[in-house]
Amino acid sequence: MLLALNSSYAQSSRFLPGTWEGIHKIDHIKDSAYISITIEQVTGRTFSGTSYGHFFQNPQHNYYRGRITGKIDGDRITIDILPISDKKLADYPGFYWCTGRSVLTLQIENGAYVMAARQDPDGCLTGAMRLRKKVAPAEKPESRRNILAQTIHLTSPQFRVALYDNGTIDGDTVSVYFNGQLVADRQPLTANPFVIDLVASDTADNELIMYAENEGRVPPNTALMIIYADDKTYRVKLNAGNRTNAMVRFLRKKNP
Repeated sequence: MLLALNSSYAQSSRFLPGTWEGIHKIDHIKDSAYISITIEQVTGRTFSGTSYGHFFQNPQHNYYRGRITGKIDGDRITIDILPISDKKLADYPGFYWCTGRSVLTLQIENGAYVMAARQDPDGCLTGAMRLRKKVAPAEKPESRRNILAQTIHLTSPQFRVALYDNGTIDGDTVSVYFNGQLVADRQPLTANPFVIDLVASDTADNELIMYAENEGRVPPNTALMIIYADDKTYRVKLNAGNRTNAMVRFLRKKNP
């Protein structure tokens, strides 16, 4: 199977490794196929991995497993499924697992990487296909070192934060923890902020941690946090990566 990936994102091999999974809607039968492509290793302009697919009807008897190799040529990526030895197609006589050509476009939707394609009348793709890059379960923020960006003293416990991307909009995705609790899960950083309303504790230091779920096309993950507290506005630049978190500490001060 050949997949041509037409996108400027494809110029960076950092986006390719991992598992891409989704649905191939097949027009001429009343079923869809689950498709999974795992790109295991990228060396220069070449890569290798595996592919797996099955129909949702009786998947134990309608599936394939195969190895893949591929080549990166600018913004075009070619994936070849090697000869398939492990395959069954018991419920669809006259059909076979196709190894033709499909053209997909890589895009970012809500912070997730997606490869999508429409029907290709000249190839094997007889209906829409959509593959989303599988995201590993998030680590806890304690697994990375916290870097203090700023300490802010509060009189009122209520405050608001707004987070933007602070550089090129390149697919940065973050989670935010406040005093150990997840308050924003896998949010994309864009030119439009996502906003969180928080209440600080009187009895302890309050720590807001930005955890990088990815680093976008241009590492590290950079954000501008605007904090609205006590009728004041604070602008804090944050950097986070695969080894460090960005942290802002909030300390309560009581009126005399």
